[in-house]
Amino acid sequence: MMPSVRSVVLSRLCLPVWAGVLTAMIGLGAAAPMSARTPEVFNVGFTASMIGGVSRTDARAALDVWVREIASTRGLHLTTSAEFFETTDEVRAAIDSGRVQLVLVSVEQFLHLQRPAFGEVLTGQRRGKGKDEFLLLTKKGAATQLADLKGSILQTVDGLDRDMAMVWLETILHEQGLPPAVRHFASVAAAPKVARGVLPVYFGQATACLVSRSAFDLMVELNPQIGAALAPLVTSPPLVSGVLLLDRAFEPALRPRLVDALLSLHASPRGLQVLSLFGVDQITTGSAEQLAPSLDLVRRLDRVRRGTK
Repeated sequence: MMPSVRSVVLSRLCLPVWAGVLTAMIGLGAAAPMSARTPEVFNVGFTASMIGGVSRTDARAALDVWVREIASTRGLHLTTSAEFFETTDEVRAAIDSGRVQLVLVSVEQFLHLQRPAFGEVLTGQRRGKGKDEFLLLTKKGAATQLADLKGSILQTVDGLDRDMAMVWLETILHEQGLPPAVRHFASVAAAPKVARGVLPVYFGQATACLVSRSAFDLMVELNPQIGAALAPLVTSPPLVSGVLLLDRAFEPALRPRLVDALLSLHASPRGLQVLSLFGVDQITTGSAEQLAPSLDLVRRLDRVRRGTK
């Protein structure tokens, strides 16, 4: 019997949101029935920061898990591979050379790519919402303002959310006249799992943790005492952390089915289980309005870093 969606979600809380979605997408053609025609090349690019604590070997291995479900229902005939990039410049070079047709990047990386014409923007929903808030958690009563955290230990969580969370934190530090995070805090560490970011604050081994509200709410559902002990010192506005960019020029005859395969993952029990496993309820088409607050925040921080208003 297939485990319940809830049990899978709770057992895999530590994993980055998009890893499973991308592994489903990258494997779209691997198990498709053989045909006489030449398969279309469809390569997927990941920025390393987006897969967080999941190793590249594990990310590639996971491709085999979801291949048959997608390929058999969509009849796609593709040859695929995964490529990992360390920097935005590397992603830009891959896009310009035509090496990738689908990429996963943070919103900050998307802005710095300066390739708005390349890909249609797709985003994920968590619990029916396309945006999430970030919380700077501390023990209740431990601090009343950001300045109180000077010289303390900050925990963050690796994965898709971290880039956007740090953009927000750096912005509010500047707005309150405080130095950047690496100077304001004694240390800033990135944990591979949500629990390993939050629990050190609960047990007094760290002072604060930067985490998404959806991840924290899920922890509190499992352990209500954590919610009783910790509270957000500061909360971000709702933001989008990462996007999938699907090449607008990809093979016109296959592209609609490819889009439908991604947007319809939630429509089947197995597809819904894949999405839920990684904290996403549904994949949707992104909009300029949806991305605007996140992009504006990145631009504000860029101006701070350049020393301009």
